Amino acid sequence: MDNFGLKGTFITFGVIFGIFLPLLSLVFHNPKSNEVINTITSTDNGNKEITNIMETRNFWLLYINFIIGTTVGLMIIATSGIIGSNYYDIEIHVIALIVSFFAICNSIVRPVFGALNDRIGTKKVIAVIHIITIISSLIIIFQPLNNFMNYVLGLSLAWMMLGAWLAVAPAATHNLFAEENYSKNYGIIFTGYGVGAIICVLFSGRIIDANLSIAFIFTPVIVLSFISQIITKIYLKTSQEKKA
Repeated sequence: MDNFGLKGTFITFGVIFGIFLPLLSLVFHNPKSNEVINTITSTDNGNKEITNIMETRNFWLLYINFIIGTTVGLMIIATSGIIGSNYYDIEIHVIALIVSFFAICNSIVRPVFGALNDRIGTKKVIAVIHIITIISSLIIIFQPLNNFMNYVLGLSLAWMMLGAWLAVAPAATHNLFAEENYSKNYGIIFTGYGVGAIICVLFSGRIIDANLSIAFIFTPVIVLSFISQIITKIYLKTSQEKKA
């Protein structure tokens, strides 16, 4: 950014992606039949027999959860810098370094929650995500530590949970619905990310411009997470529960 400016930075990224992504794609190959191994062992196959997932209750529960999770996560990502400077009085260059740390948190948690989904099931892992989201919001609202630690701990957990959703959503789609339609099904589920992005753009800027209190910003996050938690616990049905 300092050397090339905003436009030059994005042009540089575009050139790098345009060169290396096609080159890297050349090493991919369609697996032979003896290479296809299904390593998913979860029993969360609640609607395996349904090909049109939009006709199922599980789809809408997962889809709404994904929209809420991505909306919250993208809103926090979009406003992390402003939150750090306006509410925590952290110097902007320090914030830039911390946001880089947040990005690492967002990425390293993905294999963890993907594995957790396979081990304990979609319903329980969604509960874990909502609980951690609520904890991160409470840390930001009540600030039990010093300003710097509140900011780092609270927002790093929030960034992690967006990463968690981006791992759990595809794994849950595979586990809950017909495997042969996975690519199409996850394409439908992933539109929730776009919906979350639109909602984020509409509200995050207005929240910051209104100069609202930090509690006013994060209390709705707690409420939405709590409601989603309750609805998911009651209504999301897996094959294991149906057998019981």
